[in-house]
Amino acid sequence: MREQPNDQAAPAVKRNTIVRHKKQIIVSVSVVIALIASSGIAFYSGIQIGKKEAAKQINTKIGQFLNPLNALSSNPLFPNSVIGKVSTVNPKSITVKLINGKIETIQVSDKTLITQQTKTLKPSELKKDANVTVFTAKTTNKKDLVASRIIVRS
Repeated sequence: MREQPNDQAAPAVKRNTIVRHKKQIIVSVSVVIALIASSGIAFYSGIQIGKKEAAKQINTKIGQFLNPLNALSSNPLFPNSVIGKVSTVNPKSITVKLINGKIETIQVSDKTLITQQTKTLKPSELKKDANVTVFTAKTTNKKDLVASRIIVRS
């Protein structure tokens, strides 16, 4: 004699299958929501970082426009220029405090042309705290700067 299928067992199996499918759907939907949320957060963060970088660039350009000396000091056309205030004056060198706070020692030779407006000066006439622009000769060692021209601005 054959056993008759139990009608009560079939609905229980269907319920378990449905519950399993619901759990899989819930997990899948949760993963998709998490991916969308993390992508949105990353996109928003990228926009905020971009805004900050753009603001920095704008401030730099405005600073260069308002103070052309800042533009000159970072200008690739004048890579061998030094702009700042004279800290010390020696017979063979001067020390200049740059706009960015660094200190450079520049050698002065007999061939160095030093001018203030229309006057030609001697190295001994350079004064402490004078604003200067120093053009240096190209050297292989940046540590040994030799001034070819010094313009005194004050």
